[in-house]
Amino acid sequence: MIKICDISIVEPLCLICEDCLRMGMYPCLWKKANIVPIHKKDSRMCKTNYRPISLLPVFGKLFEKIIFDSIYGHLRQNGLLTPHQAGFQPGDSTINQLLSSTNKIYSSFDNVPNLETGAVFLYLSKAFERVWHEGLLYKLKCNGISGKLLSLLHNFLTNRQQ
Repeated sequence: MIKICDISIVEPLCLICEDCLRMGMYPCLWKKANIVPIHKKDSRMCKTNYRPISLLPVFGKLFEKIIFDSIYGHLRQNGLLTPHQAGFQPGDSTINQLLSSTNKIYSSFDNVPNLETGAVFLYLSKAFERVWHEGLLYKLKCNGISGKLLSLLHNFLTNRQQ
C-alpha cells in the first residue's frame, strides 16, 4: 500500500514516527486489529476449525519494523545476542538447530566410551502471550535500551494487554 502512495506521504509519516519516539507513545489506533477467521481444515461448520488472523494497520507495522531494526541493530552491534539463539537471526532457522542437536546426539553415540545423552522437550502453548512484560522491559534496560524508546515500548506493551 505504501509503495503505491505518492512521495508526499513520506514526510508526514516521518513526523508521526518522530513524535511517537519523542513522546514515548504508541498510537492506540495502530494497535486496533480486524480479526478474520481463517479456515484450517475439516468442517466449516465447527468453530474450532478456524484460526484468528489479526489484520493490523500498515503504518503501525511499519513503525514496529523501524523500532525492531533499531533494537536488533543495537543488540547485534554490542554482542548481546547469543549465537545459540536461532529466532530472528538472519540465515538461521529451526532446521539448523535441529541439525546441530542431531549432530551432537550422534557424536555422543559415536564417542568411545559412549557419552550419556539426554533431552528435555518443552511445549509452551501461546508462548508469546506468556511473556513477562516487566521482565522484558527490565532486560532491555539492562542491555542499553533507555529513554523515550524504553517508554514507548513500555507504553506499547502495557496498553496491548487491555
